[in-house]
Amino acid sequence: METTNGKGPWALKLVSNGYVGKQLEKSQDSAIWSCRNEVTGERYLAFFNFQEKEQQISCNLREVEQFVGEKREVESALELWSQVEVKPAGDVLTDCVPAHGARLFLLGGKEQDVPALLRFMGNG
Repeated sequence: METTNGKGPWALKLVSNGYVGKQLEKSQDSAIWSCRNEVTGERYLAFFNFQEKEQQISCNLREVEQFVGEKREVESALELWSQVEVKPAGDVLTDCVPAHGARLFLLGGKEQDVPALLRFMGNG
């Protein structure tokens, strides 16, 4: 099974390598998903914009069920496609998502190694 980009079946690798994803909310306008790697502890958050125009999407990180009880504060969020770092305002991560676009964030501290997700996708 190949992906359309020719990088192999990385989606299958995600399912079999400790990644657990969960939809947090969904409306006609947007959706938010969280993901935690049970093996490495990496935490991800994804924003999806279903609108015809760009919109700001926000998530209170304290309310993400998968992350409750973790001692680590989210100091930064690295948007993986653009490699732009976004700083949460307190416990809230907000970003402007283009029309019919998505943002995928690796949540964590300041400096991070190439995340396992990118290695699985063949980008690391």
